[in-house]
Amino acid sequence: MRQRGEGSFREYGKHLVLCAGLFGAGVLLQPVAGKTGWPVLAFPVNALAGGGYLLLLSALFFGGSRKPFFRWATGFPASVSAIVSLVFPAIVVGSTRRHVYEIFSCSFALLTGWFLTVLWLVILKRLNHFTRRDIPFLFHHLGLFLAVTGAALGSADRQQLEMILATGRSEWRGTDEKGGVTELPFTVQLDCFIMEEDPAKPERYASQVTLYTRSGRRVEALVEVNKPF
Repeated sequence: MRQRGEGSFREYGKHLVLCAGLFGAGVLLQPVAGKTGWPVLAFPVNALAGGGYLLLLSALFFGGSRKPFFRWATGFPASVSAIVSLVFPAIVVGSTRRHVYEIFSCSFALLTGWFLTVLWLVILKRLNHFTRRDIPFLFHHLGLFLAVTGAALGSADRQQLEMILATGRSEWRGTDEKGGVTELPFTVQLDCFIMEEDPAKPERYASQVTLYTRSGRRVEALVEVNKPF
């Protein structure tokens, strides 16, 4: 019993060391990627690369599912370690400012890739010995896989722009951190800027804006700190 427990502890340790190595590799890669990440991986490159990786991983698994690596990667310690190594740092970084995530975005990308690799191999392992009782398991794990994969592969298509508004003027262009200008499919007009000072409450900053879409739709909105539209 004790030897078995020690063996399990060593297995968890090996997987956690692997995840720590991936995190460290991401830190080293971050200066190369920069704050904007790797936009070259946007659609359709991300879809082709992701699909190709899954096909290759599936072919290797069904061609050698009894090999030590696949037994090691589909074990319970691998799953738990991959989840903990991804979720715990995400909670810590999620409770801090955004620039902290930008510093470690490559690390999260590598940890997410390993998590999805383990998850996909676990799904393939269950499919390899499929019974009707496995249907709920497969639905849950495939749902999780699709959700995380969609978020991970779609991150390269995300575009963050800054729009500077002046009261009474309309703007339809945004700039990225490199100064590039992009025309947006809508126009924003700042109607008024609200600033309230109350000694009993935190200062309130809000913007009353009007949005105009190309289809002619007009929408009024109040934008506040932590209350986007």
